[in-house]
Amino acid sequence: MRNEHGLDEHGLVDGEVEIWRNSSWRVTSLNLDEMSGSRPMGSPYSIALSDLGNPMWPEHMCAKVWVNRPKFIEAYRKACEVAGVTPNETGIERVNAPGFDQ
Repeated sequence: MRNEHGLDEHGLVDGEVEIWRNSSWRVTSLNLDEMSGSRPMGSPYSIALSDLGNPMWPEHMCAKVWVNRPKFIEAYRKACEVAGVTPNETGIERVNAPGFDQ
C-alpha cells in the first residue's frame, strides 16, 4: 500500500529499489537519501542520482551541522558508483581538511 505521495512503507516510489545503506544514508536506484532522522526539519534529504555529477555536493552537504561527514562521504561515493559518476575527491579532501568548519 502506498501513501498519498506514492511511497511504500520503506519510503520508495514504484519501481525504486534500495541498493545500499549505512546508519545515516541509503542509496536507491533513484536517490541518495538521508535516513538518520537528524535533519532539523524532519523529512529525509534526498539527492537524485542524476544530480551527483554536480561537484558541489561534498562541500554543500558537509557544511550542514546535522550531517555526519564520514557517513555522508561513504554514501556519496557509493551513490556515485551506482550512478556511474566520478566522485568529487577534491571536494572530499577540502571537507576533511583542518579548518573546513571555520
